[in-house]
Amino acid sequence: MPTKNPRRKFVFKKGTSEKLDWLVDQQNKNSKKKVYPYEVVEELIENAYIIQKAFGKT
Repeated sequence: MPTKNPRRKFVFKKGTSEKLDWLVDQQNKNSKKKVYPYEVVEELIENAYIIQKAFGKT
């Protein structure tokens, strides 16, 4: 069953990909459920958005 959500594909540099893997591993160590990379990326984007909105940076 296809989703109606837009699907975007991103390419990361090797170092960035390794850092994302590390972040996912850290989240999985502290979580009772499995954490997927998209969840970590969503959290990072949401946090950056909130910070920029709060401090008025554009």
